[in-house]
Formats: sequence, C-alpha cells, structure tokens
Amino acid sequence: MGREPCVLAICGCKNSGKTALIEQLVTKLREKEHTVAYIKHDGHEFGADEQGTDSCRMQQAGAGATVVFSKTKYMMVEQGAVTFEALIRRFASYDLILIEGAKATDLPKFEIVRTGVSQIPISRREGRLGIITDIIDFQSEERLLPLNDISAILEFCVAYIKE
Repeated sequence: MGREPCVLAICGCKNSGKTALIEQLVTKLREKEHTVAYIKHDGHEFGADEQGTDSCRMQQAGAGATVVFSKTKYMMVEQGAVTFEALIRRFASYDLILIEGAKATDLPKFEIVRTGVSQIPISRREGRLGIITDIIDFQSEERLLPLNDISAILEFCVAYIKE
C-alpha cells in the first residue's frame, strides 16, 4: 500500500497573500529538491479553455473532456464535479500537495490572518494547524507563524513533509 499524500492548505480572506506565500514556498521547497503539486480551489466558476482555441471550440461543441498535450506537459478539462480527495490521490507521488483555499474543509491547513484584511480566523477549526499572521499582538492558543518570515514557514513545511 502506498504512503498517504502530504497535504497542506493555505487559506484566508481574499487578498490575504495566499498566492504570494504559496509561490514562495514552492520556490523554496524546489530548491530543497522537494516535489510540490498545487491545487487551487476557486469558489466561483472559472474558464479553462481560452476563447478561440481548438479545445474551447470542442468544449462548446459538447465534448465532456478536452486534453491538450505536448512533449513536456498536458492540460485536461473535464466537465463535472471533482473532490479534493480525488485530486489528492492524483498527486500522491509528490512530496507535498499545497492547496490554495479549502477553508471550509477538515484538511490540514494554515490560515493567513493579515493586518487590514482580517482580524480573526474564518476557516473551519477542524484540521487547522495554526495561523500565519503579521499582527504583532495576535492572541491565539494555536500555533502562530510570522507571515513575513518565510524561513519559519518553510521550516514547518519541511518538518511536516518528513513526519
């Protein structure tokens, strides 16, 4: 039986810095030779096939799935719902799966609470490993990591992968 995938969600209010933080983590983890997959949960519908492309035309014609591939990558768009669990299984071979969003799930997560954006956590408590914040006097019984200290956040991630 294979190992359980290592999953960590980064959630928070809009404009809290989730994407910027995850981008830094991906870069630093890759420098340490860890493999990282990224899943973004979009609470709104998004368009994956760009207008005017062949794959968009096929989608509009009624194809249930479209795949575009080259020598080095592929992109698949399939109509229908998917679960976090199914996506996580798909990326099980990676050292870490970073998810952007997922605040309403029980997945392991850190929430960003940021000055001028939010004052209190809004994510579901189940699964929350702690808070990443730039608020100096933030009061919490949970683990706190400083938002502006990428080294501390990276250190947590590397230890988390090794668990």
